[in-house]
Amino acid sequence: MIHRASSRPGQWFRGTAIVLIMVFFMFPIVWLFMTAFKTPIDAFSIPPKVFFAPTWDNFVAVFRQHNFFLYYRNTVAIAVVSTLLSMLAGTLGAYALSRFEFRGKAAVAGLILGSRFAPPIAIILPVFVVVRDLQLLDTYYPLIALYTLANLSFVVWLMRSFFDDVPIEIDESARVDGCSTLGILWRMVLPLARGGLATTAIFCTILSWNEFLWALLLTYGNATTLPVTMNAFIMESGIAWGQMAAASALVTVPLLAFALLIQKQFIRGLTFGAVK
Repeated sequence: MIHRASSRPGQWFRGTAIVLIMVFFMFPIVWLFMTAFKTPIDAFSIPPKVFFAPTWDNFVAVFRQHNFFLYYRNTVAIAVVSTLLSMLAGTLGAYALSRFEFRGKAAVAGLILGSRFAPPIAIILPVFVVVRDLQLLDTYYPLIALYTLANLSFVVWLMRSFFDDVPIEIDESARVDGCSTLGILWRMVLPLARGGLATTAIFCTILSWNEFLWALLLTYGNATTLPVTMNAFIMESGIAWGQMAAASALVTVPLLAFALLIQKQFIRGLTFGAVK
């Protein structure tokens, strides 16, 4: 009884701290969705209105005044293809670094990691010139290639850590049974590291979905993505906060749905290797 009584204040403190942290991080998202359903008068009212009559005018304006369906299609296509390519190539590279010993292994791993050290702004001019000379401006191809390369090092290093947590004895047992290297990876290792795959895929999708600089530089209409579209709501007459909030909500919902869809694998990936 004494132990239970003494543990109650600690449990109450932890519960209160968790609630406060959730409110702190969720408040901007909640306020964004609330603003998306407000009229301009409600959005700028002082004090701010928590209870108001919701309206769909901002969402209607986003789709009528801007080619939002095209930008949505562009963003989904580029993010999905670049994520799949980076996951495919990065997973193979990560498995090689995790399981095989070869000369220069440390140097190769260092070079892969070092590719993320250079800021994009440092190579923006030569990349633009190359894409322009190849007549690929305002197309999917340069964005897919750049996002794939940008995510590749991230995939290699993250998946390598997940593969290191899978016992190598599993590979050896499968090899004794006659399984090939790719068969071991596909049938034995990947199912055990599927949590890591989900975690890595989420981060790659987020990075490709939210990228702004390359999409702003290399597109001007047909291949424009959603983050670049947000500039359209900054007009000479002012910023259309309601429409920008509605567009931001539409951009956020697919990522939230994707994260919720694979949340079990995502949580497993975050804790993978914590318990042997």
